[in-house]
Amino acid sequence: MDYSEYNVEDFAANESFQHYVLGSAEEDVKFWNEWLEQHPDKWEEANKARDIILGLSLQLPQEEFEQEYQKIKAFVSQQPELPKKEIVKPRSYLFGSIAAAVVLLVIAFMAWQVSKEPTSEILVASTLAGEKKEIHLEDGSTVLLNGESTLKYPEHFDGKLRAVELQGRAFFDVKKDENKPFQVKSKYLTTEVLGTTFVVDAYPSDSNEDISLLTGKVKVRSNIDSRKELAVLTPNQQLHFVQKDQSYQIKTFQTDDVIGWKNNILVFNNIPFTKVVKELELCYGIKIEIENLPNHIKSFTGKFKQQPLSNVLEGLKFSFGFDYYSVDKKHIVLKFNY
Repeated sequence: MDYSEYNVEDFAANESFQHYVLGSAEEDVKFWNEWLEQHPDKWEEANKARDIILGLSLQLPQEEFEQEYQKIKAFVSQQPELPKKEIVKPRSYLFGSIAAAVVLLVIAFMAWQVSKEPTSEILVASTLAGEKKEIHLEDGSTVLLNGESTLKYPEHFDGKLRAVELQGRAFFDVKKDENKPFQVKSKYLTTEVLGTTFVVDAYPSDSNEDISLLTGKVKVRSNIDSRKELAVLTPNQQLHFVQKDQSYQIKTFQTDDVIGWKNNILVFNNIPFTKVVKELELCYGIKIEIENLPNHIKSFTGKFKQQPLSNVLEGLKFSFGFDYYSVDKKHIVLKFNY
């Protein structure tokens, strides 16, 4: 079976994929975990289908969900089979228009369920490069966004979870509530806590992601297999996730390395030069262009505490031997001459 042509509706209508999402069949869970690892280009569609399936299952108790699921299957079984000449491609359990019909039923049922409950407006907070912003959530938790970051969060936390979405970097100070876990969904990972302080570093342009815990305890899961727990972190532990091969490692960190940016402190600990430049862009709200970047350039270790950009550039110039000049107030060029 070739699933590489599947779209969101195909995944959501596939019974094997439904079993994978709900964790109800070990064989299907294993198959889809392996298949998705081999086809990262389908993650986005698979995640959207996963949200559809979980959305339906979370709206109902398990017994009622099974009843509704059986009703949908009964509806499908009553539909006339399409003539073989009209079938464009095979499906694992359902075919063409019937698959679409099932998905429409699922979506419609979800909408009906949600409409019976009060809905909360989704708010969006964003920052530009060089900007920081503190957001106060309804439950008393606070979030400090770094530059070029976006937080999506509900005006009111309805339901059993306090769920938010993050692109970029943010410091979370979560108020404890044992009856309603706090969940942060980022590009590759989902972090769940009861009450704690931690940092999520998940810029869209990066192929890696870091979760760093300062106090309390957090659970981290992959968005590809939300039922598989990667790790439970304790204070001073950081989970470094590599998207390319879905691997991760846990290490300790120095506090300033992770939250120095909160206080305009730049800390670099054996950091590649291009990442140093990116941090300067985020901190000072500027664009930095690099000319004649050497193929082999050393990493940098150093610390700049609340320094003007000119002082930082002079320090880096001494270490790396480049010249620099300003195109305008927001555009600087670093030029290597070796």
